[in-house]
Amino acid sequence: MKFTLYYRGQLPPNAGPDAKRAIRNELMLQLRDVWKHQPLDKKNWLDPEYEYTQQ
Repeated sequence: MKFTLYYRGQLPPNAGPDAKRAIRNELMLQLRDVWKHQPLDKKNWLDPEYEYTQQ
């Protein structure tokens, strides 16, 4: 699985906590969408014994 996260806005080199939080929140919305798709929608991928097989 490949995916790209996008952020449009300023990326200050020495950003404070508020700027970092805004970037994280923007990326989190995208990650939540990615986690709705296989194989990440299955909780058992966290198990070290789990092997993903494409169906």
